[in-house]
Amino acid sequence: MKRLTLCLFVLFSGLFILTTRAGIQIEVVDPLYFEKKHEVIFPWADAKLVTFEFEAVEGIEGGKQRAKELHNQFLQKIQGLPGGAILTFLTPEGQRIENYRFTVKQAAQQQKAQMSLWGRMFPDKSGDSLINVRLGLVEPPNGIQAAFESRIEMPRGEQPIRGFINDEITQKRIDFLTVKESNIAALADFLSGMAFYYKGAKKENSRAIQLLETAIRRLNSYIDNTLSQVDYSAASAAHLYIARAYFILADLEREKRKAHRLNAEQYATKAIDLNPYEPDPYTVLAVIRSATGHTTQEIAPLLKKAVLLAPGSLTASYNLALVNSGTGQLQDAIQRLEHVDYLQQQEQQPTYRELDKLQDKLRTINSDRQTH
Repeated sequence: MKRLTLCLFVLFSGLFILTTRAGIQIEVVDPLYFEKKHEVIFPWADAKLVTFEFEAVEGIEGGKQRAKELHNQFLQKIQGLPGGAILTFLTPEGQRIENYRFTVKQAAQQQKAQMSLWGRMFPDKSGDSLINVRLGLVEPPNGIQAAFESRIEMPRGEQPIRGFINDEITQKRIDFLTVKESNIAALADFLSGMAFYYKGAKKENSRAIQLLETAIRRLNSYIDNTLSQVDYSAASAAHLYIARAYFILADLEREKRKAHRLNAEQYATKAIDLNPYEPDPYTVLAVIRSATGHTTQEIAPLLKKAVLLAPGSLTASYNLALVNSGTGQLQDAIQRLEHVDYLQQQEQQPTYRELDKLQDKLRTINSDRQTH
């Protein structure tokens, strides 16, 4: 069974034009379905969510129905989102998704989805149904960045240090607190807010402002829901993406730049308060403060905290090396850049184009200092 919703093809001048949102529910009969290759559904979508029926635990029923409800609510909330889509995989009556051999990430990757959602249903002590949900960012959206510049006093005059502090999204999984099944609407707000952020953060066209504003409204709707008052981790993530959205809006609406950046800083600070154990909020706040004229000494502790929480992040180490060089900690910066260079080679990570240039400059400055 395949239920296709709002996906219409119109032939016009030899081109296929698609509606701006699409959804399909796929009933999977073959237990080995996910081990086989399949065509990509909605290959044009770049804000695609793949979901599955909720796994049933201890005889709880309703996993299929709750998944369908989430599918329909998400589809309704992404109305007007170009490139938005949702695929929901279900099993026939009498079968359970947990008996099928697959991993959520692999299934989402095969469909070239940006997000995946998996959940379980189980009873509480009173017999009511609860849902535990996990969102995976299969292909994380764009983060934010800000230019950084500092000057080092040298015997032969000042030497400028320039670069960019980058916000690499390292939080690729968001776990939602176990909630009653009636909170599907709040979950749909969060997911649709993320979908709008994916598109708006690309800044591809004049609609980016509208897309980001919608992302902010949907994520704020989730925050305002009573669910977020106790789910600090997911609420922190919602605040963080709102902060990113406001920061991007500051570049797109220059007449509102000051207000947008103030909002961005407030939401990033709240994200840290709600969940101080994730590295991303510290980096985002450092990016925002770099753009708003804070001193290097104010920015450096945030980036140091990000490195402590994500020691394997190349971006976090590079950011700290860049800022430390601006405070005169040249040897520390050089060692960090060498570590980044080593990790890039070992893990075959994308290279920083400015890495070699910055390394050479810092070595020259350090040598001059020692000479004089």
